[in-house]
Amino acid sequence: MKFWSKRWKSLTKIGVISAYIGLPAIIVTYFIWGISIWNYFIGESINRKIFEKDDTHFKILIVPFNKICEDGGFDVGKVIKDRLDDLNKKDSLNLKLNYLDYGITDNFNEDSAQHLMNYHYADQIIYGSYATTDCNAEGDEVCFNYITDSIWDFGSIQSSTMSNEFQSAGFKEIKEGELQGNIDFIIYLIAGLSEYRQREFRNALSKFLYIEKILQISDRKYLVY
Repeated sequence: MKFWSKRWKSLTKIGVISAYIGLPAIIVTYFIWGISIWNYFIGESINRKIFEKDDTHFKILIVPFNKICEDGGFDVGKVIKDRLDDLNKKDSLNLKLNYLDYGITDNFNEDSAQHLMNYHYADQIIYGSYATTDCNAEGDEVCFNYITDSIWDFGSIQSSTMSNEFQSAGFKEIKEGELQGNIDFIIYLIAGLSEYRQREFRNALSKFLYIEKILQISDRKYLVY
């Protein structure tokens, strides 16, 4: 009986020791497994093409604007995307929009934007930087950049890539479309010409009249040359 008692105690000690060793190992294994799955899905979401190559919509990719000040500010890219969504619904502009919400580094530049636009089969990419009163003595300012694919030809307003041209603009101004006149000009011209070719003359005329309105208010810094 004593023999079995000692043996049972030995087995119990072995079991406890195994539990102490095995439990952390199991936890670590599941943790690594979970991280691998997470990284896989994150990688898939970033690497997956956003637009179809043969999609006939005018495809606009918007990325988060680089935030210069650590505090304050707002999501400039998201505000722009929401505004374009509203215009698309209101005026049937045949746009396909995507806000690629992922971390933009300070090194994001014209080449980065061009690569991203080409990779995702976009017709246009919108990006830029902004500073707020939290660190900028000049107040809220935005550097608004965009690139339009070379399959389109819009002359002097094809792209705006200067990374140091900041202009005064806060949430209200961006929401109302200031600095975005070139974008509006391009998307309304494409939509108008498309409807004209389809003999939808009334709809085409409404797009061209909106372009005239854009030109009339260019003194409000609506257009960027």
